[in-house]
Amino acid sequence: AALLGLTIEYACGETWFNCANIPEQCSNSSWDTAEYVLSVYAMERDGSPLPTCSFKGALIFARVVASMTRVSPCIVTGDPLTTPLTDEGFQAVLRQKDALKVAIFIQRLVEE
Repeated sequence: AALLGLTIEYACGETWFNCANIPEQCSNSSWDTAEYVLSVYAMERDGSPLPTCSFKGALIFARVVASMTRVSPCIVTGDPLTTPLTDEGFQAVLRQKDALKVAIFIQRLVEE
């Protein structure tokens, strides 16, 4: 758990957003926080993971998911139907320069 915290801290220091603004639903556990922070980190690097496959001598975050069809509400993606309704989620959709995807995201936001 300590290493996961260090990984989150590292990624928070390397992203443009303020990690104090992680959505409440994603701050209840270290794993949810890691999903959010590391997905923002990867999005900013065009999907590239952390610079190496280890951090301070240990493997980097890999959460075992019971069902690969489960979509976490804490993973920031370019999918306007599933990305969190946050500024980071909006930026992930916006950077695709697809007006339809932006409209879908905004419609979700309005309906929320």
